[in-house]
Amino acid sequence: RNHLEMYTAIKAWADEKLAYLNVKEAVHSSEDARQHLSLLDAFLPAFKAMTDTNKPAFEAVGADILAARYHTQYSEWVYEHPDEIKRLMAVVGQAWTDMTAASAAKRERLDDDLARNSYAEHTRLLGDQYVRKAALLEGWGTEQLSYLRVKETNANSHEAVVQLSLLDAYEKAMVGATESLTSLRVLDGEIVARKYETKLSSYTYERVAEVRATDNKLGALWNSLQAAHKDKKAVLEDDKARHEFKEHVELSALCFVDMHTKLTAWADEKKKFLQARETVDSVEKASLHLSLLDAYGREKKDLTGGSIAALKKLSSEIQTAKYSSSLSTWVHPELPRLAGLEKTLLSAWAELDTHASTKQAWLDDALLREQLRAKVYLRADMHVRGHNRLDAWAQEKLAYLKTKETIDNIADARRQLRLLEAFDTEQALISRTTVATLGDLGREVLTTKYSSALSSWQYEKPEEVTQRKSKVDDDWRDFGSLQRSKKTVLERSLEDEITKENLRLDFAAAAGQLSGFVRDNLKFISARSVLRDPQSGVLGFTVDEFDAYGKQQVVEDERLLREDTALMATSERLLAALEAFGPVRNPYTKLGRPDLAALHEQLLAGLKQRRAQFDLELERQLDDDSICEQFADVANPLLKLINESMSSLIRPKGSLEDQLALIAAQQGAIPEYERAVQQLRALAAEIAAHKIAFNRHCTSSAADVETQLRDYGAILAYKRPQLEQEIEYKKLRGVTPAQIEEIERFFKQFDKDNSGFIDKKEMRSCLYSLGEE
Repeated sequence: RNHLEMYTAIKAWADEKLAYLNVKEAVHSSEDARQHLSLLDAFLPAFKAMTDTNKPAFEAVGADILAARYHTQYSEWVYEHPDEIKRLMAVVGQAWTDMTAASAAKRERLDDDLARNSYAEHTRLLGDQYVRKAALLEGWGTEQLSYLRVKETNANSHEAVVQLSLLDAYEKAMVGATESLTSLRVLDGEIVARKYETKLSSYTYERVAEVRATDNKLGALWNSLQAAHKDKKAVLEDDKARHEFKEHVELSALCFVDMHTKLTAWADEKKKFLQARETVDSVEKASLHLSLLDAYGREKKDLTGGSIAALKKLSSEIQTAKYSSSLSTWVHPELPRLAGLEKTLLSAWAELDTHASTKQAWLDDALLREQLRAKVYLRADMHVRGHNRLDAWAQEKLAYLKTKETIDNIADARRQLRLLEAFDTEQALISRTTVATLGDLGREVLTTKYSSALSSWQYEKPEEVTQRKSKVDDDWRDFGSLQRSKKTVLERSLEDEITKENLRLDFAAAAGQLSGFVRDNLKFISARSVLRDPQSGVLGFTVDEFDAYGKQQVVEDERLLREDTALMATSERLLAALEAFGPVRNPYTKLGRPDLAALHEQLLAGLKQRRAQFDLELERQLDDDSICEQFADVANPLLKLINESMSSLIRPKGSLEDQLALIAAQQGAIPEYERAVQQLRALAAEIAAHKIAFNRHCTSSAADVETQLRDYGAILAYKRPQLEQEIEYKKLRGVTPAQIEEIERFFKQFDKDNSGFIDKKEMRSCLYSLGEE
């Protein structure tokens, strides 16, 4: 029954799936094919699951039924319908074979449907691309054909160039469009050639005729574009050439008119210049106007060879210019007017030469007159400037002769006398040269005159020349009296300066001696300063040595002050004699009265500082000696006690018990000694802080005392156990503690009742153990 139920279920599922696998679906697109392939893919897991579970289970049940057998000595039994079981299993096996074949056939059909529809869709997509591109090319070609058939009205060459640039842009676009047409035709060939064919189905593109028609239409349009482009380009190039020719000629005409206008204006301006008669009252103005006239001549010559020649050439080119082609012609419409302008200008150009000749003659005459005037003015100006320089020199020398110089030394006095002698020499030279030259210039100015047929002239201010000569004569008379007076004053000043110079030298030497005395002794005092190196030992190592040095220092200070007072008196005497001449500068020394007093004060301050430093060092020495004495008060008794105790240990007296008692007492005193060592450490730290290198009260350091105490304690600790062992040995009368312990162990072994005594019975046992009877 179970086998039949399983068969029924499996057979129903297999019939359903075979019906699905044998159906041929209508597939109209690749999407339909993919959906049916997805359904087929969904069937495979279910088929595999049935193959792996239900079918094996069904076959296993059938096999169990066929294998089932009952057999005993009494009876046996097997399933009565084994052929039915085998038939059912064969039916299921065949169904599985049919589903496998149907599944493979269905997949092959659906794969073919997917490939065919994908190919067809790709072909249609290419066809749609072809249609869209063809439509774009056709629209572009139609638009461009309309543009090419339009005839633009170009007013100038720029507009023609713009239209040609647009045509050039069209040509570039045409290249791209032609390339697009070529690629479109490649696409056309690809679409027409596409065909799908298998043993199951086939496909060709449905709109081949439409593609062919579109290609022919585009070819005809392209031919029209090429013809229209050729015609338009010819027209535009002709427009450009004609307008460029026209614009060139019109530009030449404008240049001609502009040149004519400028040259006519120049001619009118120069005519006024040539007819003008300027006021000429100097050589510069005459030369300026002649140079202007010469510049005019050069300018006219340049214009004649340049602008006028260019104007004539330009006029000839305009008159003969004509444009002619198969499409158009052109000439300038104002040729007669331009010819008249040229004739008028050339007539005005010839008139300028007449006016230039007249002005040249007038300016040459003015130049000759002004050159003579300029020469006289130059001499007069030289006379004025020469007199001004001479007057400035004379006023400077008069001021010099009237000045009383401040003379501070012999060199100044001698220099002033030499300057006065130089003045005498200079005055004589000036008289022979400058004064004589000034007289010659004055006479030339007063006697020179100009006269010609056109004008005459002589110097306008002769009285000024005469006044300048009189001023020079007056100054020269004043020089003699002032020079003699100044020489007398300078000779007297020289005598005073010789006296002052000797006083300067003497004072400089005395002041320098005083300064060197103070400086050297201050250096000596500073070198002996105790504060530079407190541990140097210069002043001594003990308080007594310091006291002796202090007394010696007092005697030295008194000697230095006596010598300083004597040097001060000499310097002040010389300074007073020098100051009697008034404020005097001494180049040999910078020292003055305040400096002398300052040197004395420096010496006093140095001696005072040295005394203060000595007192400070003496106080420090007393403090250091006190600390060293405190250290000795603690260290010396302790060392003495340790040494005495060490001696008693080396040479002991009394019994062993007395020696042990002495050691115990000495060990009990160790903590007190250690407290004394702590006190010594503190004092030693204070000594180190004061940088005391030598303690005259104690030769041992805190470390030395601490080492001796440590050694002393170690000896006591070593000695005490020895004494205790000796005393114990003495008490045991020669028996060692180990032997006593062994005896006690044997005694307890035979003292059975632990009474502390050995009775007869226990004694007998002991003897037996020793081999006695």
